[in-house]
This record gives sequence, C-alpha cells and structure tokens, in this order.
Amino acid sequence: MGNKRVFYACQGLSLDGRPLYGVQNLSISTDHNTNVVENWGQLTISGVYADTPKSNISFSRILGSGNPDERQGGGIYGPAITGSLTGICTNHERQLCVFFTADTEEGIGESSVGNVIGFKDVSVDSISYSINVDGFLTEDVQMIAYHKMNDSGLCDFSALDFIPSGIKGIPIRRQHIQSFSVGEKAPTGAVITDLNITIPFNIQTVEEFGTAFSRHSNRYRYATFPIVSNYSVTALYQNTPEFDNYLFSESGIACNIIENLPQEESLSVSVCSNTMGIDLGHCILQSVDYGGGDTGGGSATLTYNYNCYNSGLITGN
Repeated sequence: MGNKRVFYACQGLSLDGRPLYGVQNLSISTDHNTNVVENWGQLTISGVYADTPKSNISFSRILGSGNPDERQGGGIYGPAITGSLTGICTNHERQLCVFFTADTEEGIGESSVGNVIGFKDVSVDSISYSINVDGFLTEDVQMIAYHKMNDSGLCDFSALDFIPSGIKGIPIRRQHIQSFSVGEKAPTGAVITDLNITIPFNIQTVEEFGTAFSRHSNRYRYATFPIVSNYSVTALYQNTPEFDNYLFSESGIACNIIENLPQEESLSVSVCSNTMGIDLGHCILQSVDYGGGDTGGGSATLTYNYNCYNSGLITGN
C-alpha cells in the first residue's frame, strides 16, 4: 500500500481513444471566470456569479519512431495532431482523457486505474516543435475545453494499451532528421544547431443567449486568421561572404524600392522512415539575428526567422 501520491508513472494520457507515448509533463488550468457586482452606497458586493468555465490543457512529449516489426498497441509515437492546418483548427470534437492509478503501484495498468478526468469537445489552440543538436525532438501542445468531467464513462481504459510489450519507440534525435529547409538566404552547407516551429491557432468562441457554455461546432468556435506559423533555424556563423548575403540597398529614386527583399518560400522538415513530416507553405523571411561569439567561448550564430501564412500539413504515425 502506497501513499497515493501522484507522480509520472501514475498517470496516463489519451487523445481520441489512443494513448500518447513519450509524455513528459501535463498541466491543466481551469478558470471559472468569477465576476463580482458591486453596489453604490455600500462597501459590500451585490452578487457574485461564475461565467463560462474553461480549461487550458498543455502537455509536452518526446516524439519517437515506432518499430513497425515489434511495435505493439495502438498508441501515438509521432505527432499527436496531424492533418492540414485548416483541418486541425476546425476540429472541435476531440476527446482527451487523464488516468490516475489508485495507488503508487509500478506503472499504470487496467487493474490499478482509480480517478479518470475526461475532456470532450476539445480544440487545439497551438502546436510547437523544437530540436537541437544535443536533445530530442519535442512537441508542445496547448488545448482548450469547456467540458470537464470526472469518471463519466467518456474514457474507456480497457480499450487502451499503455504498456505494450516490445519496443515502445525510438526517440527522434538529430541523426533522424532526414531533410529540412533553411531558406534561400541561409548558405548551402550551413551547420544547423536548432530548429523550432510554432503554429498558433488562437481559438475564439461565439457566445449566445440561452447557454453559459461554448458550443463546439465551427459556427461557434473558430481560429484567428491569418494563422501565422513561425519557422526558425539557427546556424553556426562562419567568416565567409556567403554568411553575409542578406544585404539590401536603396534604389529607384521615385519609389524608394528596396532591392533583394526575401521572396515567398515553402519550408519543410522530414524525419526518416516517414515517421513525421511538416510542410509549411507561403513563408517569408522576417529577420536574421546575429548573436553568440562571447568571451565564454561560445560560437557565433545566425538565426533565420520565417513567418508562414494560412497553410501547412503535419503528417506522422
């Protein structure tokens, strides 16, 4: 008999009926949006009421590549959310379940599940990916929900395989990145040390008379357009002319035209064995940042930041 404390091995997380592997942390913030009505002539309040409750759920994962020969269970190794950006931001019917063991037993299993928290009609608010030469490919997902339930029958643990036998996945590191785009302004053969992608949807809701809750259809819940994704790559700076190719000058006396402006590009990242792919179209270079090279012995770097508008596709298994 343990002390019923909750730690990493006592929790399980599933999305749309499939367990998520590689979860590193989970946080849930529920806001009841309490409002106070004050009264003229008195220091006391006239009333207190709670508006639409809202839960913000965020989790971080290390993505992996499942071994197709030994992979067991129907869990998610790669990206939790896949599809076109338009499809992702218009799907407001996802189900997210959090499982807790009844005691501090070894791992989470069907016979040990105690409390279950379920969220229905969940929307994806943002997705981000990051990797550097020393770490793993990580995924951070933020979701919002207006329906939070405790052990309501929404989540069937018996149908999930949180503890599959065999290999549970190979964490994705720098050697697994098969190809990626750095844009035309970055020199060919540049040594890339960091790669970051952020896709914000900024989901909004339409309130209506007759209910305090947000409806989950596209008529009442929507993303803020344009969807501006950020694609950022950092390269080691080298003292060659190719690394100073983002130069511009004024020409055209009448119209003050700036030459050599960045052009629209399509950027992508591909992980080996088709485990995962991210394609972002309509991207334009926004800034080039120089830094590093300090007295502590750090290398100088150039970071290329792109904004990509209203297009993209995430694939994976």
